[in-house]
Amino acid sequence: MKRTMKQWGDCLYVFSKEQIPGKGEDSQFAALDEHMAVVAAFDGLGGSGARRYDRYGKHTGAYMASRMASGALRDWYYALSRAAAEGRCRIPESVETYIRTGMDLCSSMADQRRGGLMGSMIRDFPTTAAMAFAIGREYGAELWVGWAGDSRVYLLDAMGLAQLTVDDNEEQDAFANLYASSAMTNVISSDGKWTLNWRRYRIDHPCLVFAATDGCFDYRPTPMEFEHMLLEKLMQAKSPAAFEEGLEQAMGFWAGDDYTMAMISMGFGSFGRTQDMLRRRYETLTEDYIRPLDALEASEDSGTIRQGRGRLWSVYRENYYRCLEGGK
Repeated sequence: MKRTMKQWGDCLYVFSKEQIPGKGEDSQFAALDEHMAVVAAFDGLGGSGARRYDRYGKHTGAYMASRMASGALRDWYYALSRAAAEGRCRIPESVETYIRTGMDLCSSMADQRRGGLMGSMIRDFPTTAAMAFAIGREYGAELWVGWAGDSRVYLLDAMGLAQLTVDDNEEQDAFANLYASSAMTNVISSDGKWTLNWRRYRIDHPCLVFAATDGCFDYRPTPMEFEHMLLEKLMQAKSPAAFEEGLEQAMGFWAGDDYTMAMISMGFGSFGRTQDMLRRRYETLTEDYIRPLDALEASEDSGTIRQGRGRLWSVYRENYYRCLEGGK
């Protein structure tokens, strides 16, 4: 018997924080109904999208791009999510059409550019995208994941954290990316020279699925510590609202950028069961990775610390990338 997303989806968690109030260049969209759940995060690229526009309140192209993309996804959801869930339209093609239409509109309504910014790296209205679409099925949920740039979609279950997207970066290793500046090879923009990447997954067990901009995960020393932060805040929380608040505050402590996350809990049935089913993973992660990492910090030699982190990552990474071989 087919389960609706209202039956399979437990709870949505959403937050978006600005480093500079009123000038944040992230945006998000999240929704859950009986047909489909969507979680998405967008990161306007402030470097290449630094042009400002009078018609848009002197905001940057990056600021407008992330909001136009999330707005286009919102329009798609309310117009076509039921049709997509019932197989009457395909998610990849229809979502891309809506976003391209939105980016064209964003460009056509812009006035003369301000600031005289020029150069090959400057683009009009650039943004990343990370989106997950879950449709209720008899086995749980069919999950479509779409992305452009280095924002990511993750899964967190009893096996641990897993990346579901592949960064559009010159360097795609999640650990190496924390220590190297890597140019993005594909981002949404109004010039139309971009693509949305897609993968489809079968979700048949309880898990958390979330979309996040790089401000969420780029400021922890290792992916293991990012996972630990997620699980630690889950274990400490007394309620879903406290979990959301704890995550937001923890990321704010470390982040050097805007940070945005949209998450759905699926298949657990209650917040208490979510904690119970992920507790063993939290304990294993703490013992196998976090305690050794803490011991490394006692060394005053940065090379020793980096090498030790790398050795632990070489063990952790196989499980972290386990889903990418299973997506289509």
